[in-house]
Amino acid sequence: MSDILMITTRRTLVPVPLTDIRYFEKSLRLIFLHTVNDRYRYYGDFRQLTGRLDQRFCRCHYSFIVNLERVVKLEDHQFIMDCGSRVLISQRRYAAARAAFIAYYTTERISCQK
Repeated sequence: MSDILMITTRRTLVPVPLTDIRYFEKSLRLIFLHTVNDRYRYYGDFRQLTGRLDQRFCRCHYSFIVNLERVVKLEDHQFIMDCGSRVLISQRRYAAARAAFIAYYTTERISCQK
């Protein structure tokens, strides 16, 4: 698996290092990609996107995928990101997201993609 995610914004192809990604946010067909330095907006589908990401990424909500490398803590059904942003965890995905978060910082690597 590549360490670069290629996205197309308008007519521009942008290579984004996976380590720079904080989280993805979906609104209808639009995906907002939040990175360390930028925010990109492009059209896409989460199902296709999850197939291009590795186990450090966790779909914690219908509208969010987080990079566990950028999560500093889990609190009140939310991931707190290294930038201070709060990303919701749905009730349905909470158990898998919590297990993936714990496993990410231990020796195990489990996926929370479903």
